[in-house]
Amino acid sequence: MRENMTETMNDYLELRKVIQIILRWLWLLLLVALGGAGLGYVASKSQAPVYEATTTLMVGQVIQATQISRDDLLTNEVLAQTYTDMAVRQPVLQGVIDTLNLPDTWRGLKKRVHAELVEGTHLIQIRTEAESPEMARIIADEVARQLILLSANATQSRETAEARGFVNQRLDNLQKKIEYGRARLQSLESALLQAFEVGSDPNAIQRIQDLQGEINRLEELIDSWEAESTQIVIYLKDRSRANSLTIIEPAQASLNPIRPRTKLNALLAAAISFALAMGLVLFVEFRDDTLREPDEIQNALKTPVLGHIGKINGKSEHDRLLPALNPGSPLSEAYRIIRSNIEFKTAERPAKTIVITSPGRAEGKSLMAANLGITMAQAGLRTLIIDANLRQPMQHRLFRVANAAGLTEALRSPELALDHLVLETKIPNLFVLPSGQVPLNPTELLGAQRMREILASLGQMADIVICDSPPALGLADASILANRADGVVLVLGVGQTRLEDARQTISSLSLANARLLGVIVNRARSRFHRYLRVVNATSLATSATPRSSRRWQWLPF
Repeated sequence: MRENMTETMNDYLELRKVIQIILRWLWLLLLVALGGAGLGYVASKSQAPVYEATTTLMVGQVIQATQISRDDLLTNEVLAQTYTDMAVRQPVLQGVIDTLNLPDTWRGLKKRVHAELVEGTHLIQIRTEAESPEMARIIADEVARQLILLSANATQSRETAEARGFVNQRLDNLQKKIEYGRARLQSLESALLQAFEVGSDPNAIQRIQDLQGEINRLEELIDSWEAESTQIVIYLKDRSRANSLTIIEPAQASLNPIRPRTKLNALLAAAISFALAMGLVLFVEFRDDTLREPDEIQNALKTPVLGHIGKINGKSEHDRLLPALNPGSPLSEAYRIIRSNIEFKTAERPAKTIVITSPGRAEGKSLMAANLGITMAQAGLRTLIIDANLRQPMQHRLFRVANAAGLTEALRSPELALDHLVLETKIPNLFVLPSGQVPLNPTELLGAQRMREILASLGQMADIVICDSPPALGLADASILANRADGVVLVLGVGQTRLEDARQTISSLSLANARLLGVIVNRARSRFHRYLRVVNATSLATSATPRSSRRWQWLPF
């Protein structure tokens, strides 16, 4: 039961992911489809129009026949199939080319001539294609004529002409015999009547018997003559009827071209382009394991998501400190949600020192640490941000403070007082310990016992300490800091952090015995886009921003 529910849920998530991918790239898919439709339209318009003509022939004389046998139907069916095949053969097509003087070969003409047997009938439909309706009609008529010339009709017409003379002569002779026989039969019948009138004279009785015998023989002879003439006529009719080929529908050409079908080609090109583009997008997306959706991140990593932050634009690093510049913005509220979730997560087991890290570079962890520190300070907590990224420090640039001395010097010179290195910012309750000079051995410095002492001392000076650390992958710095801190928050960049990198980071933090509080989805674009929109921090700080320029800021692009 549980396995079935799991499979159903996985199928649902996969389908949802496909839908999300399609919606995310819908603009590109529509653009490609529109381009494909344009190419299909242009290609169709560049082709010469093709017109079609159709003519119909009938095999045999089934319609005129009063009596139709099963053999007649079978014979007509075989002949119809034979003539259909003959229509596209070399003798017929070459005859068309020779008669019409077409600049083409019979094989080339074959591509433009199509013959098919109308299902359930003895009708042959011939379709021809040409550059004009008139030429298509002429070719169709000529194909039908050439087929008739090569059929048995033409051959039998000559044989029938010779045989008809003999048959007519034979029929005339038979007719004369029949007429003479019938006249003789009448005279014999008259003589028989006279013999009956004579009475019982022995000579009369013999006369009657002789006349009756002659009448019987003459009737049999007349019957044989009539049967012979009938058989001859039926034989000739049967020979011509089954093997005849007749045009019952002269060629008619379409006034509209059958090709190219511009609208259909444009639609097909658009559909094919859309399908190919969608296939390519799905292929790239499924091969690309970068994290894109908050739900996908939580399901894939099995780690709680503390919050979602949208992209923040600014002219400089300092301008992207959004909570300080505009505390009422939706992005500021998103940071407050993260602050509350961290408080809920650490309610039973407080975390005074929190390390902010990410799997790789440029995923927004430094800005996240700064803005989260500002949000903590706005809540009345005495907050200290440590720039523990001794390789590429950023906090001094975000808060515009000096970086002449800082964490590096505190690690190297234990005699230095930390309160002299911690700098106050313009934001109440917020202090910063910059990185100081970039050392040659940052990993060794962060792993020294002195770092534990510094974290302990700073923990006494502030309510909460936030450490901005280097990326977790490829460097030991983040793991070392995570081991010494009370909790770790992992920042994942949407569309940037790979799923495998995130899993590897969580695994390395686990090996370092770090306490992972959760992940923060940075630069998120999901169903929460109304609150996670791209915001220009400088424009939000200026109340004189025209209303028309703010009208479209809720859009997800």
